[in-house]
Amino acid sequence: MTNKEMMLAALKDSGHFIDRENNVVYVSPKFNHEAEKFDTDECKTLDAVMKRFPQMTIREYVPKRKARLTFQAMEVFICQMPNAEKNYDEFMRLRKTAPASHRNPYKAVCDWFEKKYPYYGKSIVYNDEGKQVWNLVEASRLAKEEQARRAAANECNVIPMPSAADNAISA
Repeated sequence: MTNKEMMLAALKDSGHFIDRENNVVYVSPKFNHEAEKFDTDECKTLDAVMKRFPQMTIREYVPKRKARLTFQAMEVFICQMPNAEKNYDEFMRLRKTAPASHRNPYKAVCDWFEKKYPYYGKSIVYNDEGKQVWNLVEASRLAKEEQARRAAANECNVIPMPSAADNAISA
């Protein structure tokens, strides 16, 4: 278990974590709020820690939230990848049918997207042998070539980039 994992586990269990290497006592927001009240268990715990380690500083730890993947971001990404038309149609079909068939339609669409595009958000990915398995620039280049070839051959319609008005599909 890494130091970060131990800290997160301690914050979840007891509300505080003592980092002796950096002379910091990390406290959760709830623990900190309760520690401000006189004669609570949290106040007594923090007093005992500060008496034993007077050089330590107290920091409130608030975890960073991961940015939520939006439908519009998914659409833009799909339109920039190879096989955009087929995957875009599948995305829109799932997006329209998910509210009726899934308890959490956003999660259903997001799970499909993450399974279809596991390297989303990464520019280059290498496998264990050091071989490149994903390159965003190369994938975008291939998609543009494919769209240009299909448009020139009139095989199918080229998918335009989604606009804000297109994103107003009811979920």
